[in-house]
Amino acid sequence: MTKKTETRKHSQGTWRQHGETETVMCRDGKGVYGTKSVFQFFHPRGTPSSWFVTEYSLDKDYRIRHKLTKKP
Repeated sequence: MTKKTETRKHSQGTWRQHGETETVMCRDGKGVYGTKSVFQFFHPRGTPSSWFVTEYSLDKDYRIRHKLTKKP
């Protein structure tokens, strides 16, 4: 897990990270697929909503090993 927290701004409010970023491991436990972060939406005045979204990111080394490229 990492301690870095993030926000995503939107014209109608802000998505704020809820909890810590988790590392997603391969089934064998030896490799890393990437990370998982959960975000909660907050209205413009800072009022939290009941909306949550989960964001997954592939690890850079995993993408290189499996020859995956980012979409343009």
